[in-house]
Amino acid sequence: MKYDEERCRLHTTQEQPLLEDDPQEVITVKQGEDVTLQCWGFADAPIELLEWSRPELTDYVFYYREQRSYEKYQHQSYKGRVKLRDPEMKNGDVSVILNDVTFNDTGRYECLVGTRRTRDKRSSISVRVEQTTKDASGGGNTERENRDVGGNMEREKWRVGQIAAIVITVIVATTLILLIGAVVAELGQQVPY
Repeated sequence: MKYDEERCRLHTTQEQPLLEDDPQEVITVKQGEDVTLQCWGFADAPIELLEWSRPELTDYVFYYREQRSYEKYQHQSYKGRVKLRDPEMKNGDVSVILNDVTFNDTGRYECLVGTRRTRDKRSSISVRVEQTTKDASGGGNTERENRDVGGNMEREKWRVGQIAAIVITVIVATTLILLIGAVVAELGQQVPY
């Protein structure tokens, strides 16, 4: 049976060189770019199953079976962001395009290709997403970049709110202690002996 050599590679839409034959390679991309996770199955056997996954997720990055993709099996963060590069998967091309890459897309991706006539093929690649440069106004990172790079902007706002609440509580408590001390001292001076 003739088939393409098992390979999985990644490239951006900005024509970066493709890396082959080293699934342990770490590919660096910038957030906001579209990225092609490239993987090849068998050239002369119909693809029955395609799973793109990440080891730390229970849901799939992309799931294809019975001649169609199933978004309901995708992890929430990948819904609407992943599609087949070639919907017909000609020559065993099971590459997917991941749109609008974020910092949270950093990690290892695994590709599993299954057919009825052959053994399943597996390959993997690691992806690292870099923070993008300054926004168009030159005024620093955009809110979206801060959210992606910082993990979650809302969480940061919550932390600031917690710190502010603690500081206010300490100030109020100190003020009360000083007032109580002043009242007790005043009462101590007014008591006749």
